Amino acid sequence: EVVVIDTNMYSLAEVQASAYLYTEFASFNFKSEKDSIAVEIVSFPNSDLQADDISHLFKNQLFMESLRTTISKKTEIERNLILAYAFSNTPLVG
Repeated sequence: EVVVIDTNMYSLAEVQASAYLYTEFASFNFKSEKDSIAVEIVSFPNSDLQADDISHLFKNQLFMESLRTTISKKTEIERNLILAYAFSNTPLVG
């Protein structure tokens, strides 16, 4: 099973993080093209899931990884403020 990912929509890090979740069921081979990443999914012989099943799960996980990335970028300032406050001995607003 080969899944072709558009790199204008998803990053390599998101693709790899999505594949990582299913490494107990299959091996993953990545081939980078100009505007895409081809992901070959080969299920293990003793796996409960077939490559087609893993492909569907992988695509859903990729979508969730993309949302995590988007949320992380949008909340970076707030997270940094919270961390700065947590590690300081001074009030946040002075």
